[in-house]
Amino acid sequence: MKKGIISVLIVVLLALLLTSCVTAGAGTGELPKKTELSILFIGNSFTYGNNMPWLFSNICQDYGYVNVKVDSVMVGSYTLEMFCDPENKYCKQIDEKFATESYDIVILQEQSIRPILKYDKFRDAAAILTEKARANGARVLLFETWGYAEGYPDLKSNGWTTAEMANLLAGSYGRLGDELGVEVVYCGLAFLDMYNRNPDIPLYYKDLKHPDIGGSYLVALTFFNYIFHADTTKVNYKPSSLSEEHARILKEAVMEFNSSSEI
Repeated sequence: MKKGIISVLIVVLLALLLTSCVTAGAGTGELPKKTELSILFIGNSFTYGNNMPWLFSNICQDYGYVNVKVDSVMVGSYTLEMFCDPENKYCKQIDEKFATESYDIVILQEQSIRPILKYDKFRDAAAILTEKARANGARVLLFETWGYAEGYPDLKSNGWTTAEMANLLAGSYGRLGDELGVEVVYCGLAFLDMYNRNPDIPLYYKDLKHPDIGGSYLVALTFFNYIFHADTTKVNYKPSSLSEEHARILKEAVMEFNSSSEI
């Protein structure tokens, strides 16, 4: 009985989150090609896998946003808490970037399972980094990540399906977005939508956790659509290791996901 109630609540939460995803990231029209933006990604292997910020930058440049500068601080297995440790060299690197560079957007990605199991630590670290970013004059976006693919051990040990983990993550990121007054880009829900609809797309690496090239491209497209309000079906750039057909499906999926999320 409890499981059934939880499932219903998850569905309701997902609908609310999808609505907020669309309204927060769209509706102002495509930004002019001359737009100047400096963007900093902060995260771990979910961000640097397949060099996702580089994919994002290539999409921007190819589309005509040639005045977009993309920077990053990315370290495998890192949590946002580690990026906040004053003794940590990557925390110092972030502080130096904020002291010497001016960013328009800072994107924060937490260690994959931490927002669910250690929400307070997730919130506290994100709050510190958000304060630093705002002091720099930047707008903060939270990079909501995906649930592990079926078969990954942590799913079984926690009693989750891929969808349940994805929805729990979305709930944690959405809660934090409300608490900090920052925007959430629901890449993980877009990931889940594609995982359910087209299992042939290379979303997951063979470890069933990290992104394969299709997953990283989907994330890059999702951020591109969210930030620039641009039609991803008109994006020409694709990674060389991704087939034309899979790239087409992913570009269309971003637009379909947003459209189906509107209520």
